[in-house]
Amino acid sequence: MHCILDALVNDLFHRLTKIEGNLDDLEDEIFDERTKSARAKEINLLRREIASLRRIVIPLRSRIFEITQEINKFSKEDLTSYYNDVEDHVKKIMETLEESKETIEIYKDVYFMLGTEKANKILSILTIIFTLSIPVTVISSFYGMNISMPGRIESAPSFLGPYTSMEFVIIISLIPTCLMYWYFRRSGWMRFD
Repeated sequence: MHCILDALVNDLFHRLTKIEGNLDDLEDEIFDERTKSARAKEINLLRREIASLRRIVIPLRSRIFEITQEINKFSKEDLTSYYNDVEDHVKKIMETLEESKETIEIYKDVYFMLGTEKANKILSILTIIFTLSIPVTVISSFYGMNISMPGRIESAPSFLGPYTSMEFVIIISLIPTCLMYWYFRRSGWMRFD
């Protein structure tokens, strides 16, 4: 029975070493700015593997503890030291699994936060572009109507050439856009670093 339990625990050590290696690789990929691929699937697969190992180790730990306490009833030799060794290995495995569980939860949170930060940057850029286009849209729609309105240029003066009205509308549209751009830069809203 000791050989079976020892082989089982040693196999758990090998699986745990693989998990720790995957955690190290995942850490490098999550914090690497150049890596653009999604890591959510890998994080969830590691979380599932850690959880399944914990479901194996938790009952095993209690059974090995019971066996260690009761083993001398079944043998004339003192086998406690052998089972204490296996019990010690199971405790180390459990501690490492707990650390791995905490680590993968941290990586999950970091990955989520980095994704959220990236999405927020994209949304802020799109919002600024949309906001800067509002004055142009309003003024061009005002002057683009086919009805007489106050301020509309009915007879196009040609002191700047045949496209004086269009140039006038473009200048009127660019002034509020430039003022908004200046205000956004001054307020620090247009930092994209």
